[in-house]
Amino acid sequence: MKIAGGAMLKVKDIMTRELITVSPETEIVHATKILLENRINGVPVRDETGKLGGNPLPE
Repeated sequence: MKIAGGAMLKVKDIMTRELITVSPETEIVHATKILLENRINGVPVRDETGKLGGNPLPE
């Protein structure tokens, strides 16, 4: 995708620094609320040490 001036759009051009995450213990209802309220379709899962554990996806 290109932006004005013909430059290629990069991830850094659209990313956010305010990362929204959930823990493995987050209830699905709460995680769904987070997704809907933030108009996003995925959220990383972090454990108590901050290590990324995955991204919940519907089967």
